[in-house]
Amino acid sequence: MSITIHKKHYVLLTSIITFIYSIPFLLSPYDFVDDMYRASNGDLFVWFLNVRPFSVWLIRLLNGSAIVSDPYPFSFIIAFLALYLIFLYTTDKIIRSENYLLKLTIFIFLLCNPFFLQNLSYKYDCIIMTCSVALACLFVFKENNQNVCIDYIIRSCLLFSLYCFYQCALTLVIGLLAVKLLNDSDQVAFSGLFRELFLRLCNILTTFFIYKICVVNFLITNDYGPLGKIIVLN
Repeated sequence: MSITIHKKHYVLLTSIITFIYSIPFLLSPYDFVDDMYRASNGDLFVWFLNVRPFSVWLIRLLNGSAIVSDPYPFSFIIAFLALYLIFLYTTDKIIRSENYLLKLTIFIFLLCNPFFLQNLSYKYDCIIMTCSVALACLFVFKENNQNVCIDYIIRSCLLFSLYCFYQCALTLVIGLLAVKLLNDSDQVAFSGLFRELFLRLCNILTTFFIYKICVVNFLITNDYGPLGKIIVLN
């Protein structure tokens, strides 16, 4: 017996699953060490030392002040809403047909990715992690621009922003890129797949060196140097 899901049921089910998944985070009465530090003094300067300047600027912008207040529970609400939307987008890019049962399966796998679990628990970092995930998905699945140079620049800007939000999301980029290439293998010639892979790897490497020269070298201090080297190569 085959099981079919209509689009309206798919949207409803993904909404319910995301809401249920978010409940433990919304109801958690505990602060992690990083949360307690930031909530007690409103200081996000350590993110500069982590070479994540966009993280500081975004939270300050959302807060309307350089000294940030406790964002609970709004940070979790924003994070899960953003994840829901970006995963709908990503799932539609991976599964182009109207097989909504398969789309639902892919959506669940994306949402339950172990990459998210730790950072989703932090009431400050969850928004930053969500931004990095969104940028990773957009970098990989953005429609190709007819002008290769413009497309390359746009993707490099997305990747540069990802580095400045949360560098570890680069691992997600690699995984999603593999999924996209496998997905395109039935429709694109091997030469086209190789060209796509070559361009994306060039994006990753050239943007990394720009990020290293323009951001890392200015924000890493002598006291934070040894750890900073690990962060950059992460």
